[in-house]
Amino acid sequence: MTVPAANVLIVIPRNQFAEDELFPLKEKLEAAGCRVWVLSRTGKEALGMNKTKFQPDGMLADWNKQEGVPGKYDAVIVTGGKGAPKTLWTDDLLPQMLTDHVRAGKIVAGTGLGIGSLAQANVLIGEASAGDHPELLQVLYNAAIADSGEPFTQTENVMTATGPDAASQLADAILSAF
Repeated sequence: MTVPAANVLIVIPRNQFAEDELFPLKEKLEAAGCRVWVLSRTGKEALGMNKTKFQPDGMLADWNKQEGVPGKYDAVIVTGGKGAPKTLWTDDLLPQMLTDHVRAGKIVAGTGLGIGSLAQANVLIGEASAGDHPELLQVLYNAAIADSGEPFTQTENVMTATGPDAASQLADAILSAF
């Protein structure tokens, strides 16, 4: 499936990001023709949960200053990892950016512990995929969001995915939605 000129933003925690979420998502979207930017809170070299080093394209505060992106992204994806609760769930800018994209009719998605950012932004409706993450389940409960019990959940333009095939399944759903 080819998607000409779709602009996708992936947000990762600076430390302890989930390589098994970021890399398959990024690769599959790029292979389909999407232009993908990866940002973290600081923009500094990130360290994954498996000790993989990765240099993001910039910092989250500059999300709207990426060359070649006029306005909003076609999709914004928040990935997880052990670092997501400490850095992404508490970020002041991320909820506003996610809300703006949902209101503009763009795709907003979360994988693994990145789903907590969508809950914090109040963009989830009804239910979401939570997997076996007690901390995430509590955040969803606090936001009055039920765990769907499914590896993938979509409500309108908001998608959540968790589990071993989350990245691939989410990429397929995003590409189908374009």
